[in-house]
Amino acid sequence: MTKINNIAGLDIGSSKIAVAVGRLDDDGNLRLLGIGKSPAEGIKRGMVVDLEKVVSSIHSAIDDAELVSGCKIS
Repeated sequence: MTKINNIAGLDIGSSKIAVAVGRLDDDGNLRLLGIGKSPAEGIKRGMVVDLEKVVSSIHSAIDDAELVSGCKIS
């Protein structure tokens, strides 16, 4: 059975949160499968001011990335 090497990256910025999903092929090259983005709610000037809003924004970006890539992120 072939092992699937999926990788997810999370970028939390002051204006948006982005999630990228990729897969390593047999040669070690990364192939982008999908991205998800969400406005960065609960972050002001680089500081978390409302943790629940930040978590909600992260979940939204993850949901988008899962939908586009067809992969489940855990």
